Amino acid sequence: MTRRTVTVLTAVTLALSLSATGCVKAQAGAQCRSTDWGDDGSSVLRCERGRWVRKATKAQVTELIVTLLRARQTTQTGFPAQPSVPGQNVTFGPGPAVNPDYYLKADTIQAIHVLTADGVDNPTVTQAIALDATLIDDWFAGQNDGRRLRWVRNGPAISVVTVRVSQTRAQLDSQQHSAVFDGLGPLMVAAGVVTRGRISLVWIDAGVPGSWPCGEGSAYQLNSLSSGLAVNYMASCGIRPGMWNGGIPYLMVHELTHALGAVEGAPPQGCAPHRNGGHVGDDPRDVIYEGTTGRDWDNLMLDPGHDDYFKLGANPLGCRDLAAHPAWM
Repeated sequence: MTRRTVTVLTAVTLALSLSATGCVKAQAGAQCRSTDWGDDGSSVLRCERGRWVRKATKAQVTELIVTLLRARQTTQTGFPAQPSVPGQNVTFGPGPAVNPDYYLKADTIQAIHVLTADGVDNPTVTQAIALDATLIDDWFAGQNDGRRLRWVRNGPAISVVTVRVSQTRAQLDSQQHSAVFDGLGPLMVAAGVVTRGRISLVWIDAGVPGSWPCGEGSAYQLNSLSSGLAVNYMASCGIRPGMWNGGIPYLMVHELTHALGAVEGAPPQGCAPHRNGGHVGDDPRDVIYEGTTGRDWDNLMLDPGHDDYFKLGANPLGCRDLAAHPAWM
């Protein structure tokens, strides 16, 4: 995951601003000098460096406002408790290897908020994670002709489970990020929130700026029964729920793409003609692009050329195709 600085939208500020003041008429790319939010009929824009820039769709803003209003209301009436698991005495570190194709058994995603022993359980953060997960689900559905990924849900809503670990933030930050990443899989199993066939999508308030990556994702770089892991180290780069790039929670979309198996493993499973390490380097629109130019934040997609890891057609090389992953409904 690149540490490139990009324009980040603070979703809470956006929603509260719009609900209070509304927007002025605007057009993406047009010159501007306004400090208000803009409206082009379908999207919300912001004036940056003298030009209007799209930040989110109206549907995304509406959903966020509803979420925030619910969160405000529950501060007085009592927030509906999410499933919570007490701290587990789990040692973070490498464990036994698993079959490289074990990810094929993973068909369900579980969203998880991991708290350190000294972390504060903030219900608004959990609500923001639920919204991010919904936007992630919508984005992937848009990439695959409306087919959605399978999530653990509480009724119609995506479930967000809160897990508190026994280590403090300082204890986690004193370790290598790879050790924490490798330990999160068995930790989720030990806590009882992940069972066979689950992909863990984890937000954790840990990470050392300048030393840890913003996030990590892998389909099978795990131990125990966990079958895929995507992590946002929120303290490493300051990317928290409700902060979007290109109108989506980009970091977790990127890491979940890895957790689904994109460009991972030795050939033929992980083959990709435009492979650049664990990413691809041919098209800046690709959500896992790592190359010499900047990303095309307004047009992010899965494998635009359908020649590396998604919708590969005849696929004569036998590369792993995310379109065939069992997590799609």
